[in-house]
Amino acid sequence: MHAVARRRLAARRLLRTALPYTFAPHIPQRRHGVRDEADSCDRVSKPGWRQSCPCGAPFRHSSLWFPSFPSRHCSRFYTQYPGFNVYGADLGIANPSALQPAVTTLALGMSQPASPMPTTAPYLSVFWDQWIRYFVTRDPNYNSLAVDPQNPGSLQARISQLTGLQDVNKTDLSAFNAKGGKILMAHGMADALVSTRSTEQYYQRLQATMGVSTVANFVRFYEIPGYGHALSTVFNASWDSLTTLENWVENGVVPPAQIVADTAGVPGRTRPLCQYPTFPRYNGSGDVNGAANFTCARQ
Repeated sequence: MHAVARRRLAARRLLRTALPYTFAPHIPQRRHGVRDEADSCDRVSKPGWRQSCPCGAPFRHSSLWFPSFPSRHCSRFYTQYPGFNVYGADLGIANPSALQPAVTTLALGMSQPASPMPTTAPYLSVFWDQWIRYFVTRDPNYNSLAVDPQNPGSLQARISQLTGLQDVNKTDLSAFNAKGGKILMAHGMADALVSTRSTEQYYQRLQATMGVSTVANFVRFYEIPGYGHALSTVFNASWDSLTTLENWVENGVVPPAQIVADTAGVPGRTRPLCQYPTFPRYNGSGDVNGAANFTCARQ
């Protein structure tokens, strides 16, 4: 098999079994892989801070708060980072699933942060530690816990430089659109590592920059309840996004109403894949594991 054909087959298999949590862009005649939207300003709050959920109801876990807060240390496009949808997310439950160790690793881990940072600490702590040591200070022995993320002092200039390079935040995608490019963007609402609300904010900024009708011409944004960061033991979403993307770009077929399937929580369970800001709402009757009994709704 030709090398290009092998890579395409591998990509198809990957996208059919593991839903990417962010971008899957495609330009005609140019094959692009999955593009991660990594925000270097992910933060975990200090105890006692407060936020409101998108619906306006205050969010509280017994001893865990995830606020939306202003930050002076993000890139020029960001003035804050939104809180996480922690309620209902798998932060490391006891589960016999073979996926659970990976889910736990990508959430709160099994041990508290320390210096040196254990690999079993919360993933955000591990990420922060490696970013501070290898990117910011370029000192493998640096104590990352000595850095205050809101007052980094002498490290401020380096952090600002890195966020300008690393953040994916451009909202004028006119050149991409003009070349016939299309984007399928999906995010699991139980993602404990990258805030779903940050992706919502990016999509809203994209619409504000380019116009709602223009964005609708080349972007689809979906949110999936129960799905975490790349995998989940609650609702492990599977969706043939590559075929949808190819049909849109190469055949002019606009993405139709689609179904996403669970491969782990309740294997075979299905839900409609709903465009933001809608979500799959149960119709009140019929099999709760069947997508046909749900409707994409706003409330």
